[in-house]
Formats: sequence, C-alpha cells, structure tokens
Amino acid sequence: MEGPNNQDFGPEDLLQLADSVGGFSLMTYDFSGPQNPGPSAPLKWIQYSLTTLLPAKGSASQVHSHMIFLGINFYGNDFLLSKGGGGGSITGRDFIHLLEKYKPSLQWDDKSSEHFFIYSDKGVRHAVFYPTL
Repeated sequence: MEGPNNQDFGPEDLLQLADSVGGFSLMTYDFSGPQNPGPSAPLKWIQYSLTTLLPAKGSASQVHSHMIFLGINFYGNDFLLSKGGGGGSITGRDFIHLLEKYKPSLQWDDKSSEHFFIYSDKGVRHAVFYPTL
C-alpha cells in the first residue's frame, strides 16, 4: 500500500520530540477524497502508517509506541460517481437515513477491510463509505 509522498513525520522526528510532548496523534482516515472516491481508512494503510512510524521491535522509536494516539473516523463519506465527482462527509444519522431510504446492499471490500454501498438518486450514482463498526 502506498504511503504519503516525502514522509512528513518519521521515527527520527518521534524520537526528537518524545521528551517534549505528552503524545502524538496519528490521523488514520481521509485516505480517499471526492476526486478519488474510496475507503476512508484502509486497514493496510493504517498498518503501514504505524510500521513506518514505529519500524522495528526493540528500536528506539518502538519504546515510545505508548505515546501514539490512533485517530479514527466517526463519520463517513458520500461520493458522487457521476456528474464530475464530488461529495462529502456524512454523520451516523445521515448514514442511517441513506440505508433506510435506499435500502442498498452493504458490500465488503477485502482490500480495504471496509464496508460500502452504492445507490442512485435522481440519476446520479453515489458510493458511501463508512467505518466498519
């Protein structure tokens, strides 16, 4: 799984700052966006992010693993698949409303380990990704 280009924060940074902060918040969501619809937090991407920051057992940065706060999403995304793309974030209430209104079939994406569904509204196809609970 591809990671961020030119890693912004790595093990060396963690070591350098560990004595000056109480912890590090690792954002593990918003992998996809409106111009590239897909899962919000693919499991392999989360694992990649963690192993990049904390490379090897016994390494100096691994000692500080207790300082990593894993940021997870409690919202989903409703992406437009036609008419030029786009879309945005949805809350749990929005997610339930879409399930009740369109009664779509939830699908499991093995690659990302996330659920999603497809629905159409007024001729526009949507893909909805929401954290698997």
